[in-house]
Amino acid sequence: MSLTIAQQISAINAAVTRAAPFVNSSGSAALASAQAILTTAVAAGAISSANLATLSGYLQSIQSATSDVGDVFLGQARAGVDALVNPSHGVVYDAEAVAAAVGYPNFANIGFFGDSITNDMGGPGAVTVSFKSYGWAIWANALAGWPCNIVVNAGVAGNTTTDMLERIDAYLNSYALGATTIMGGTNDIGGASPATAAEVIANLGAMYEKCKAKSVYVHAFTITPRPTIAAAQQKDLITINEWIKRYWLGSAQGEAVDSFSALVDPTSTTQAARSNMLRDNTHLTNLGAYTVGKLFAPRLSARFGAFARKLVSSVQDYYGNNTQSTNAMRPLMVDGTAGSKAGTATGNINTGWSCTSTLAGNAGAGCIGSIAARSDGYGNDQVLTCASSAAGQTFDLYQAGNLIGSPFAVGDQITMEAQITVDAGFTGLRNISIYTYSASSSGNGPNIFPANVANDVALPGTAELTLTLVSPTITIPAGMTDLGFYVHGEFNNAASAVVRVGRVTFRKQLPAY
Repeated sequence: MSLTIAQQISAINAAVTRAAPFVNSSGSAALASAQAILTTAVAAGAISSANLATLSGYLQSIQSATSDVGDVFLGQARAGVDALVNPSHGVVYDAEAVAAAVGYPNFANIGFFGDSITNDMGGPGAVTVSFKSYGWAIWANALAGWPCNIVVNAGVAGNTTTDMLERIDAYLNSYALGATTIMGGTNDIGGASPATAAEVIANLGAMYEKCKAKSVYVHAFTITPRPTIAAAQQKDLITINEWIKRYWLGSAQGEAVDSFSALVDPTSTTQAARSNMLRDNTHLTNLGAYTVGKLFAPRLSARFGAFARKLVSSVQDYYGNNTQSTNAMRPLMVDGTAGSKAGTATGNINTGWSCTSTLAGNAGAGCIGSIAARSDGYGNDQVLTCASSAAGQTFDLYQAGNLIGSPFAVGDQITMEAQITVDAGFTGLRNISIYTYSASSSGNGPNIFPANVANDVALPGTAELTLTLVSPTITIPAGMTDLGFYVHGEFNNAASAVVRVGRVTFRKQLPAY
């Protein structure tokens, strides 16, 4: 797809924004000047030849004042400028290709390292393979456009920082990581024989140094609230958290993410969390995980934004229209309105899809389907206007059937992808998820944000919620003859939401070349 002038300017601006955190003080003036030119150009959708030449000079100055990581994004920006000056040279570099060229092929590979609060997120290596709604880093990745490739969840329930230090070498040596989260310490200070703050700090510091020696960027999370521990240990918790923040201040090799401050009730004298953030005074609810994820997401965007998931962009990227495609889904909701409806679902559902609903609001017409053009130009969204009358009412939008053999076969590895937006002003929505279902093989498969009915609470609806959801990898087992793609929503009370689903794929993973 050829980019318009306005789109190329926006791409250049995005690349410079992503490079900004890696520019040192000697390049700050040139960076500010480049950003000023781009702000004007983005607003106008155009840029003069003189400003292009000036911008090119600023980008060259910035590039000499940044790290190799910043070069990944500045390479994109300079290539975009070249594409405007010399259209015959092509368009913006592919970020992953540039990263590999400068020696960062695993730049966006991330692992999770910690205790049960980390294991609770699910994913490869965890007790539960699905990405769970308790997954604070999963929420962050989804909110940021899924820029990170989640390699492993190495959280182990019950681990202290001493346990974590004993296994971190094996963790770092076993996986090709560009970054890792580290969250630990709650079991040290919450156990029967609490460790001292000095012991926890020593263990965390040793782990941080090991990551730095391996050039693995660290997202270091503070210990989350523990209102039931003794006053002395609560003081230690504050001491440890303040040390974590000071350790990473100004570092180019990692950063502190203050999950404690995101969750704690600032008026509590016992470090109690704010309402509905913790489900057992230790582990996060879906709302607590979303809250920490919302804090973490801008950090992922700033560092890995160029690697945001490349979602489907053409109806030709569908096996039914092009047998070379690895995607088995009707991807862009542009096939008509002949989809089927069941339960309280009414209105228009995209051809090839089905919708079933138990939502009983809006005088019984609780789930009204419609098709609407996407603002980014990539086809349509399936829109579901939802109204529930009680807790536990749900909707499912799905495409089921025999996908095995077209294009999938036993042994293939596949992933689901979708972009889901919930309009601002929604209420009572406690779960939005994607999952697989097979009648021929063990029912539900690995998914992202499966409902945890006993603990899930309503998410905040004051702002639009846009999620890029990517499932864990699914390997098709012997005997499976059918496979379905489902989008699921669930409400916490009598409430309402407008849900938009688009750019969906069920994609076979090709081997690396």
